[in-house]
Amino acid sequence: MFHEKKTLEEMVGKEMSHVRHLYQHYHKQYLVDYSIYTPFYTIAMGTGEYFIAGLESDEVLKLRVIGAATDLVGSFLYGYSRERWAMLWHTNAQSSRLRKFFVDSSMSIAFAIPYGLALFLVGADRKEASVALVVGTVTGRAYGYLLDKWRKRWGTTPTLDV
Repeated sequence: MFHEKKTLEEMVGKEMSHVRHLYQHYHKQYLVDYSIYTPFYTIAMGTGEYFIAGLESDEVLKLRVIGAATDLVGSFLYGYSRERWAMLWHTNAQSSRLRKFFVDSSMSIAFAIPYGLALFLVGADRKEASVALVVGTVTGRAYGYLLDKWRKRWGTTPTLDV
């Protein structure tokens, strides 16, 4: 009938243990996601920006520098948001390839807004920016697949591919 009263030290100790566990989990997840996000998008997007969208080499270089800086936060947010987006759409490793493509491509679209702003900051015209945004959306599934394989390799939880 009556609950055992806990001391403040016991309650704080339990909460701190939970916080330490979350920190350790997400710290590793951050490092794993960042370590693949930046190389993948530097190569995939840099190639697409230059050869497909037609950006000048100095524009591509500026974009990749901006990208490397924003990746410090964006890589983890992308991976975390992708997990939540997949849960929302009830998509997992057993889902169809089309469903996985939808989840990853639509997640890429959500993250295209800051990329679109960066494109205009470096001087891309509307046509170049439009093509680059399409390339970024199409690479969403490829990155999602690679991210899950990378996460599995480093002992963190994949989202759509095991």
